[in-house]
Amino acid sequence: MIAPASANASRQDAEAYQERILPAVSRTFALTIPQLDPRLRTVIANAYLLCRIADTIEDEQSLAGDVKQQFHDRFTRVVGSTEDPASFARDLAPLLCGNTLAAERDLVAHTPDVIEVTDGFNLAQRESLARCIRIMCTGMPSFERRASTAGLADMREMDRYCYYVAGIVGQTLTDLFCDYSPRIAEQREAMASLDVSFGQGLQMTNILKDFWEDRERGVCWLPHDLFARVGVELQDIHRGDVPDAFGKGYAQLIGVAHSHLRNALDYTLLIPEKEVGIRRFCLIAVGLAMRKAGFHGCGAGQGVAAGGEEDRDRHAPFLGLQPRAAKLVRAHGRWPAAAGAGDRLGRPAARPALDVAPQRRLRSGARLHREINPCHPTPAFRKQARRFAANPLRTIVLSRPSTPRVRASLAASTRRVIGNTSWRPTARFRPNTS
Repeated sequence: MIAPASANASRQDAEAYQERILPAVSRTFALTIPQLDPRLRTVIANAYLLCRIADTIEDEQSLAGDVKQQFHDRFTRVVGSTEDPASFARDLAPLLCGNTLAAERDLVAHTPDVIEVTDGFNLAQRESLARCIRIMCTGMPSFERRASTAGLADMREMDRYCYYVAGIVGQTLTDLFCDYSPRIAEQREAMASLDVSFGQGLQMTNILKDFWEDRERGVCWLPHDLFARVGVELQDIHRGDVPDAFGKGYAQLIGVAHSHLRNALDYTLLIPEKEVGIRRFCLIAVGLAMRKAGFHGCGAGQGVAAGGEEDRDRHAPFLGLQPRAAKLVRAHGRWPAAAGAGDRLGRPAARPALDVAPQRRLRSGARLHREINPCHPTPAFRKQARRFAANPLRTIVLSRPSTPRVRASLAASTRRVIGNTSWRPTARFRPNTS
């Protein structure tokens, strides 16, 4: 009886460490993961920390490429339960003496605690996490080793890169969501058609936002051929001397990223309405990405040309929303910087943040849909939107549009941004890595 009690205490200590380190290594996930049901929260947090360790290996500038690959291979074996995590942590942690943050070094040093939590999951969860780390630690380094300011060869290469660093995470989330709920598992096929796109939308937003920061460290993740067609060589771009044609190429990528984020919303809407925590988890990630994706309301690429120092919140257009609804979100949305900073998204209130409004008859005689949809074109909706605008997430689509009129309005919003409603991005790169 003593051994099981000791094992339980060890796992509890490991889970306690996982909760403590999460806010130190990611403010965003420290905000979103607590929205989940406790049964799902632990495995999602563990998945993020495993990916973070892989990122830490790759981001450490003092390590040579071959040394990084050795540790990537060893970490893959650690997650696959074929190598001792304590030995891995003991060898790697002292080498993280360059640009690695203290919290990330501490995370690597506590790899045995993270793996202790991993080993407590069921078989399906462990296999999904092992597959995620195996693909990430194989594909991500291949791009990092040959990165340059000239960018990636073409859009397909950008898709491949986004898959290895983010699309695989989308697939892993689908696996974990379906393992958690049989009702969600009924939507697995539809979710699997969108999960890679979900991850790519978030990753492309970061790529577009961090263009100058990446360039300062000698890398660029934009597709070279797209900019070459408009007469721009990415390696020749300099801060303060950006040709107008650069904005044209950037605008195309913003349109692609926007379409991937629309797929992310579709993915979220496949989650049953009663799973409020999972919907909130996904919507906060999409909402934050949309805030980043605006760059400048006056023209794509201008914010990047200026060096990215403008107030992105002020210009964020919430791509795809009607102008008045976007204005409401900008006026009332105060996104917390960390978990617990504000009742709107962080702390649970007496009334859950994503509860839909009760149906009621408005002056126009129209019945409000259960979904609070910012693209609804009627004055009745705009009146109701003002009433509930205190919560910014209520102005994001919460469930599938249920009328042709709403669907037509959504299509019109998309057409205004990317000029084409017939094309939606799909997972163009799906390696056979079962």
